[in-house]
Amino acid sequence: MITFQNIRPLSEIKTKTVANLSRLSQPLENDSVEISPQARLTAHSNKIFSRMSKFTIQDYKALSGVEKAVLRQVNSSVKDAAEDTVKVALKVKEKLDKNYGEDKYVFCCIGTSPSGIARALEFMGVETKYLPISQLKAYYEDDSYRTLEDKFGPYQKFLEEQGLDAKTVSDSDKEYLFYDYIYSGQSLSVFKSMMKEYFGLNLPNVNFHSADFLCYSSCAKKIDPPKYAIDYVHKYMAMAEIAEIGGVPHLPLAEIDKIDECKFYENRDAKLFNFTLIDILSKKSLLKDNPLNKTAL
Repeated sequence: MITFQNIRPLSEIKTKTVANLSRLSQPLENDSVEISPQARLTAHSNKIFSRMSKFTIQDYKALSGVEKAVLRQVNSSVKDAAEDTVKVALKVKEKLDKNYGEDKYVFCCIGTSPSGIARALEFMGVETKYLPISQLKAYYEDDSYRTLEDKFGPYQKFLEEQGLDAKTVSDSDKEYLFYDYIYSGQSLSVFKSMMKEYFGLNLPNVNFHSADFLCYSSCAKKIDPPKYAIDYVHKYMAMAEIAEIGGVPHLPLAEIDKIDECKFYENRDAKLFNFTLIDILSKKSLLKDNPLNKTAL
């Protein structure tokens, strides 16, 4: 059986250059089966990520040059997703800053679909909130979500922890923008009704919007959105490819009382996604750590 017990620790790697990372790929003297270079890099990246839960800007700054080089060498579709996300998110931030004023709005991600854009905005300094919630559409008919009212208590507490309770939002001079991917609009309709009716967010500075339309309109030079925006929405939102790396756990509405379990969500690919987003934005001198995002999932 292949094991990684003989892999050299990063502390033994003397060079800080990517070129010499090939040392990680060399077979070890005691290996009975040769492990592939990518397997070695993956093992080292897993060691790095085991030190933290959600990967943050502070975690990025604490990495050594060698550790950053290791993570950059891991082959993964997550890297493509990060690059695609940044391209769209830059346009989204530009539009939101223009419409509301920089630092004058809070981006609230509903469920998993807008989580990629939300992560990029978070790492560019936008105050960002994540609300795990899914499978809302099934409760659209006859407003049947009301049958779950007895389970709403823990979610109310979670909203308070996130600064999304009615008093905090009402006292704020910011606009609170809740975004979800829209197909039929039924899921957003259920969420909107719940927030207004049960959680006190029937407020003038609270708005509910389509995340896909935001991407299209932000990237469009005139009327029609460019192909890269259409492809992004289709691949990562409609086809839900961002769901497994956006770092927002699935929480069916029927289990809304289990929101506390979402606070301890760990996902290795989500950490790599965050690292790559941060790395890209750092190279573009666009990285900004907003202390208001400390409690964000």
